[in-house]
Amino acid sequence: MNPKDYTGIEWNRLLKEMTPRQLRTSLKAGMRRTAKKVKDRAVQSLQANGPKHVKGSRRDWTRGIRSYIYSRGGGFLVSTKPHKTKGFHRNRQGLDKPVLMWAEDGTKQRSRKRTFYHSKPSTGRMPRYGFLEKAEPSFPGIVEGELEKDVAAAVVKAARKAGFY
Repeated sequence: MNPKDYTGIEWNRLLKEMTPRQLRTSLKAGMRRTAKKVKDRAVQSLQANGPKHVKGSRRDWTRGIRSYIYSRGGGFLVSTKPHKTKGFHRNRQGLDKPVLMWAEDGTKQRSRKRTFYHSKPSTGRMPRYGFLEKAEPSFPGIVEGELEKDVAAAVVKAARKAGFY
């Protein structure tokens, strides 16, 4: 069959037979799969461009890069911002800190409160690594190349599960 002659009748019939809930869940499944590919690219960028001197494991740093699937409408976001305890790094004192967020954006120079007799000591700053921004030019290529295939595969899988095939 010539691809130019394809009218999509079977595809349109399948979409009409599925309920809106089935379509919505399959769309989210396709988005999740594509978001995971984008997140994996961001993790590669973290390992290449992120902080090198890490005490302990870098596993919780890579777990700190998370993808959010939008609950209404379509789309997703890959971010380093923490949510509750996800995205936190446990330091040597056993405290959980959002270090990955600080490493992405950097922090300003900070110092303690000034005392009357002494100048206030500096507590330092964290440089901006920008690993997510360095990986960002490759994101549109992944999304354009994979999103349509992933959503179509998720719709077909949901149709098989519902017994339409």
